[in-house]
Amino acid sequence: MNDAFKKHLVKSGMTMYQLSAKTGIPYTTINKLIHDRLDINKVSVEAIYKISVVLETSIPDLLNHIAIMNNASGHCGKIKYKWVCEETKPPYIVFLYNGMTVEIDMEDDFNKSNERKYYDYFAQIAIERYINRAKFEESIKEDLNAAILP
Repeated sequence: MNDAFKKHLVKSGMTMYQLSAKTGIPYTTINKLIHDRLDINKVSVEAIYKISVVLETSIPDLLNHIAIMNNASGHCGKIKYKWVCEETKPPYIVFLYNGMTVEIDMEDDFNKSNERKYYDYFAQIAIERYINRAKFEESIKEDLNAAILP
């Protein structure tokens, strides 16, 4: 939890005490964020803004993306999908295809951008790739069956 925040703090070279002094946010709050006893997404907007200014980054770059995308849904053609983000595994999308529940790991795409519109784009590409691969595998099976059973 709070990995993005921690990464930006380390990158800045500041200590927790220095961040506290520069932002006016209590040291105990910064300490709780660093030790995952407080979710950064539950900190006040004012505090997040102060941290983003001092660490010279954007507010979305500090937030935990899991809370932002969990249960977000969309469509790829006639297929409806849903993002699932759990603390124990990488983000993935879930959808039904030919009566089967399909899960696709989206960790690489999830980390490419923090803009919601791109998540939909990445999900659609993953679904289309899955469908094309499934159709290709089915056609190979049909060709093999036709060759074996004349």
